[in-house]
Amino acid sequence: MEELKKRILKIKDHVKQINLSILDENQTKQIFINPILHVLGWDIFNPEIVKYEHKSFNQRVDIALLDGGKKLIFIEAKKTIESLEKHEEQLLKYCFQESVPMAILSNGIVWWFYLPRKETTWDKRKFYTIELLEQEIESVVEKFTQLLSYSEVISGKYLMIANNIFDDQAKKQKVRLELPKIWKIILLNPSEDFIKIIKDELENNLGISDREEILQFIYNLTEKSYQIEFENIPQGPATTDKNHDAIIRPPKSLTQDEIIPYIIDIIGQKGGAASKNFVEGKIYRELQNIFSQSYYEEKLACGVTRWEKDVAWAKQRAVDKGLIKKPDRYDRGIWKLTQRGWDEFQRSKDKFISM
Repeated sequence: MEELKKRILKIKDHVKQINLSILDENQTKQIFINPILHVLGWDIFNPEIVKYEHKSFNQRVDIALLDGGKKLIFIEAKKTIESLEKHEEQLLKYCFQESVPMAILSNGIVWWFYLPRKETTWDKRKFYTIELLEQEIESVVEKFTQLLSYSEVISGKYLMIANNIFDDQAKKQKVRLELPKIWKIILLNPSEDFIKIIKDELENNLGISDREEILQFIYNLTEKSYQIEFENIPQGPATTDKNHDAIIRPPKSLTQDEIIPYIIDIIGQKGGAASKNFVEGKIYRELQNIFSQSYYEEKLACGVTRWEKDVAWAKQRAVDKGLIKKPDRYDRGIWKLTQRGWDEFQRSKDKFISM
């Protein structure tokens, strides 16, 4: 709508010329909200269509958009420089009590759109934001037209569009929550395909590749990518290298390679195959004096404790050394010794490692 575009541009110019801090709520309506409603097709002078100071359960809503007495949208206006967050719950309660399908909270510059009857918390019922001074004008015009124009609202199409936006955002939120979990799985148990991608790039760029360096890089990336902040360990304050922010391990600790013999021994005692959960439980009990330290018990941002991550990486290094079989699709969660791993178990079964 060209007229709407012109109106928004005029408002943006007007904002540059006035002191926003002196505007009250009524002026927000007169300068920003009403002109936009008018251009969108609402008869702002007809109280049967646009009702001001609508009474709702002994409270008043600034603007109610109506159709034959049916309440379609409640709009609450606030001072231009006022934060909107503290007014959300009150407006949504009004809408919920009167079964109003959409709510708008605006200070004239920022417009927050809600679906009050969604079965979720108040703050999650907001599905869209229009910011007149920040967003591209084409996007602003499009969304105002879809969600607030008289024709779209009266036809009911505005709710269909609003629900589509809400559902799309819910899907994106699920993806955002799931991606760190997937990334964690990739980093803790890198597939051969993932390693090969890095290996191929190294060979293409340098003509050389080093599998051990790749695995160590991925291991380091696990902590760096989640920006882990390590806590002080009980044996003494954590110290840092003068040139790096790397936290020194506690005095009683194990490297990944030092964990491997424990894994081999536990699997060997089970006849050469054991579940991941069994191995983790047994190795924790055997190394409890180490793994019970706060350094190892800390829950990392990737969702597991540090000792679980170290065991997972020790297992992966054992796979790389040919001691544990690579799992196939039928053996997920089962750790099996290779012949080389079994031979290693046989050689060491009479030698108990002590700390």
